[in-house]
Amino acid sequence: MTPERRSNLLIKREFQLGFIARLVGLVVLGGVVAGILVYVAVGMELQALAFQVHRRAPEAQSSILSWIVLANGLAILLVSGAAAWVTLYTLHRVAGPLTRMERIVREIGNKNLDVSTGLRENDELQEFPAALSEMVASLATTVRGLRQAHQGLRKEIEALPADPSTAEHSASLREFLQDAENLVANFKCPSEKDAG
Repeated sequence: MTPERRSNLLIKREFQLGFIARLVGLVVLGGVVAGILVYVAVGMELQALAFQVHRRAPEAQSSILSWIVLANGLAILLVSGAAAWVTLYTLHRVAGPLTRMERIVREIGNKNLDVSTGLRENDELQEFPAALSEMVASLATTVRGLRQAHQGLRKEIEALPADPSTAEHSASLREFLQDAENLVANFKCPSEKDAG
């Protein structure tokens, strides 16, 4: 089972869109504050010049401020768009592996130890699936060991002499052994050749 290729960047939609909205809001707020500061500073400078050139100053002020506001607004849109794209891409590299690991952990919770924990090469959190893979391999080895132990116990119990005084005890042992075997049988393990 190989890691699937994800083409949808919005994996944890609420988390990713909320993060992007906060980041873009911060960029827009910064741009607006910068625009206001530039507007006030240029306005004050032009007011000072207005005493020298009475006729042209208000006209120049209006023209310059319009261009500043327009340029600042365009810069805000471009920076916000770039920030949103970079954030979405970065979050995808984190949210994607987390989503995949969530599915794998659920599979393990459903007693399926025959799962692939690999991620795509450029995904973040590469250490987590490696540790998860070690855990799954260890669990599968334990389950296979329990199955072998149960087979040995079953042979030993079946080999017990048919003694009427221990018949009830033997039946009880067989019942407990069957319950334990049923529990272990619920686990799906990779085949021995896959595990080796």
